[in-house]
Amino acid sequence: MRAALGLLVVFGAACAAGADDKYTSKDGKFAVAFPDASKVKLDKKAAGGGIEMRLATIEEADKAYVVMYMDLPDAAKTVAAKQILDGAEQGSVQQSGGKLISAKEIAFGKDKLPGREILVDKDGNKIRTRVIIAGTRVYVIAVGGPKDFATEKPGTTFLDSFEITK
Repeated sequence: MRAALGLLVVFGAACAAGADDKYTSKDGKFAVAFPDASKVKLDKKAAGGGIEMRLATIEEADKAYVVMYMDLPDAAKTVAAKQILDGAEQGSVQQSGGKLISAKEIAFGKDKLPGREILVDKDGNKIRTRVIIAGTRVYVIAVGGPKDFATEKPGTTFLDSFEITK
């Protein structure tokens, strides 16, 4: 499953379970309902171009839940959202080594932030990913597991629980 979830690369912000049972990252400015916030692993890693990616993950047997974010340089403000989302989609497919099943544009939250939902199949495991652009910050929320886990209720509940906080 680790190979199939190549985007499980990195994170490391001060985070805690919120009062509403959502895992909250003050540095990442997000909250999400991981299945068990006490098991969240944090990591961070430098990506290309000096960009630091931060990651919060839970792996349960053959399932994985991921929230990753990165801050792009100010120069990214001039790059079209579609170009960033295209790159994220291509990266998701390449890193997983899987096959793209579907990709669709989404508008996230009350501010209708640009985003894309991607579904990849890797040897019968499905990885469902939402990429959201909030200014120069890019959020990647992913869930993966065998068969249709990522597209059924547990996967959808996790993805839908994601919110950007202040």
